[in-house]
Amino acid sequence: MVLLRWLTGLCLLAACIEAGSAGASSLHEAQNGLWGRDGCADSSAYFYASGDLYLNLYKQEDSWVSLLSRPVSQRTTETHIIEQYRYGEAFYVYYSWFEGGRLSSASAPEASPTEQKIDSLPDLPPDDYAIQHYERCERLPADVYFTHAEGARFMELVDALRRTCSHRQPACIERAFAAVDVSRDGRLSVAEVSRVLRIVVYAAVAANPEGAREQDLASALGLASLLGPLISTAIISGSDYDGDGQLTRDEIFYDRDIATVQHALEAMSLDEVGATMSAIFQGMAGIPGLF
Repeated sequence: MVLLRWLTGLCLLAACIEAGSAGASSLHEAQNGLWGRDGCADSSAYFYASGDLYLNLYKQEDSWVSLLSRPVSQRTTETHIIEQYRYGEAFYVYYSWFEGGRLSSASAPEASPTEQKIDSLPDLPPDDYAIQHYERCERLPADVYFTHAEGARFMELVDALRRTCSHRQPACIERAFAAVDVSRDGRLSVAEVSRVLRIVVYAAVAANPEGAREQDLASALGLASLLGPLISTAIISGSDYDGDGQLTRDEIFYDRDIATVQHALEAMSLDEVGATMSAIFQGMAGIPGLF
């Protein structure tokens, strides 16, 4: 049941991203992928984009901070993406556009204490907005990727599902299962379910409104790696009807057909999904004496 909820949760997230960027697909599609500020090899900031979901990686002192976020509101003009984010009690406005093969971004110099109506914002960034430039990158540098590989995989997974999950079709569930099935044998092993757990834990920690430092992520991923096989074994055992130690798609959906899961996708909220995904991590973190 837990694994099924994760799969439907990922599909719901992908479907909501697809819906959130509807009508702005050309600019959002062009922006999808990995970008590095002022270059890719030695940048102080990177971000992955998939629709209107972003994984921001930026250097703060000697540590990389990870922040997974979506705007509270957004709209597009013919040339610009305009997005408003909430950080704590403050709201920030960002503009993005393409310029000479690069992606440019302009941010408000000050936060607003109240949310602004997105339609009331000007079509072009005001002159006092700070402008930064990004170049498209094929991959993160090795030292950054070492800590943030699960974040990269999460964004790649969401992006792949987003392309499949238009209108929340049942094919999304099949695509999610295939993404988890690394060995492509139609069965989920303890190692494959443990990998999903690490990816979900990374996303849950990075979704903190203040971001997550490398130390936070390393501790969380270390805990997930340590307890992941135990939790994964328990998850598999709960639905492993033939006793082979692995899960097939039929076993996962034994009591719930695709139509039932389709209905669940319609009824679930992102808050419910997030609560379910983070509950396991919180339970793990509450076990004393592990670190």
